[in-house]
Amino acid sequence: MLEARHLTKTYGTRKAVDNLSFTIQKNEAVALLGLNGAGKTTTLRILTGFLFPTSGEVFIGGFSLLDDPVRAKQLIGYLPENPLLYPEMKVHEFLRYMYRLHTGTRNEEETAIEIAMSRTQITARAHDTIGSLSAGFRKRVALAQAIVHNPQVVVMDEPIADLDPKQIMEIRALIQELKQSHALLISSHILSEVAQTADRFLFLHDGKLVAEETPAGLTRLAGGDRLTLRAHATAQELRDILHTTPHLIKIQDQPLGDGTTRMHLVFETGHIEIQEVSRRLLEKNIDLVELGRFVPDLESVFLKLTAT
Repeated sequence: MLEARHLTKTYGTRKAVDNLSFTIQKNEAVALLGLNGAGKTTTLRILTGFLFPTSGEVFIGGFSLLDDPVRAKQLIGYLPENPLLYPEMKVHEFLRYMYRLHTGTRNEEETAIEIAMSRTQITARAHDTIGSLSAGFRKRVALAQAIVHNPQVVVMDEPIADLDPKQIMEIRALIQELKQSHALLISSHILSEVAQTADRFLFLHDGKLVAEETPAGLTRLAGGDRLTLRAHATAQELRDILHTTPHLIKIQDQPLGDGTTRMHLVFETGHIEIQEVSRRLLEKNIDLVELGRFVPDLESVFLKLTAT
């Protein structure tokens, strides 16, 4: 549905995007993640035709954005971080205008507008002027224009910014719905939210793709499988017992004030030895308080990959 091939964007001597390649398929939501200045916004602008790359190509639904821009742009919808709306226009009028711009036709426009308003839950505001709406409803109008022409690919930059908790839940549900019939690319700084909606993560750093992974693969990016335990023993006692455990890479310990020690054990990915650890401690009559697998979150992996 969307394919980026060796995208590079240079400003003078600085590469904002550096040889970036990836694909997104139908029924897939992919998150584009990176610190400020990593190249996310530049990448989104290239993918949506607002910027020309210095080199590389973009294909939308098989059409080249450079060689056949009109057809390619008809197949993509874009929600920018700061959408430019027409405050004096009514919601319905604005969506009609955007539908005609996207498609070049008036055919079935009313049906398309009604569907877009229903999906973004703004039907009741159809005849309100955009300037009278709250920030949250303006974001919904911007999202409605991104999907009003039923594109194959939808690109969203900070889709839940300025929304209240209820609206965030509604947009999350909409993203899940859109995924059933579209390819989605989402850029957001709210990692806890992205983790709930994305099927795959693209990590950008200094314009380069430094990692590409599914939620299940975050453990590998974090550096291995981990166990966390707490026991009534000193750190040295635990190290003496556990340091020869098979596939163990690293031990980190933290003495606590209650006479216990918390320990993190890092294993080779796919070789976590929870039963072996438990057996060794029980054989030495160690009073074990906690023992469980540590599942890395998206934030910890993100910080590890983007550390300078």
